[in-house]
Amino acid sequence: MKILFLDTSCRLARVFLIEDGALLSEASDDGVKTHASMLFPCIGKVLEDAGAALEDIDVFSVTAGPGSYTGLRISMAAAKTLSYSLKKPLVPVNTLRYLAASVSVTPDIRVSLIDGRNTLCYYLLSGDGANRGAGTVFDKVGSDYLDKICGVVKEALRPGLPAVFTGDGALNYRSLIAELLPEARFAPEGEICGTYSGAYKETMRVLGSVEDAAALDAQNAAVNYYKDVHVTVKKC
Repeated sequence: MKILFLDTSCRLARVFLIEDGALLSEASDDGVKTHASMLFPCIGKVLEDAGAALEDIDVFSVTAGPGSYTGLRISMAAAKTLSYSLKKPLVPVNTLRYLAASVSVTPDIRVSLIDGRNTLCYYLLSGDGANRGAGTVFDKVGSDYLDKICGVVKEALRPGLPAVFTGDGALNYRSLIAELLPEARFAPEGEICGTYSGAYKETMRVLGSVEDAAALDAQNAAVNYYKDVHVTVKKC
């Protein structure tokens, strides 16, 4: 199965061409050019590098939010156009979950952060249970200021175990996070803005969880901006 994954939700835009979990090719911008001007050239590059054509794509996958208001619309519009014209499934992927799935280590808690400016961030706190004990999956989404988010992480974190931060919020506020939460760790440079592995994992997770194929039709795909989402997280 060939998957074309598009992400223009944050500062660094990414395009991955993946086949059965293996990366065939990738392209990204440098954060300087606008996503609108770079997206289709990047799509053309990954196809050319892999010797593939658009008709070879089995599934189109796209980050559907949260993220930049304009950025999300750019990749969603492109994905919907390609999916609809080629009659292929379109998989909307939560940006925060894609970032969390891109973290290769297994910390107590993964903290995905998307910068909403002025230390306001969209966040996902997630744990797969490996360090929290059998059957204790930790999964909370919200939006708040960074000091409040770090306070929530500190309360939820089990003593002696790390929390790993990822996403452009982790990049932009690294010093502040380290000050607020000295036990914080950060995803490696090659993972902090997402990876093809995270894109593949999250795309396949969504595909496996959808019972009605009509849900993957381009006409039904929509951006979720996650406006006014605030969650209070209790200690597990």
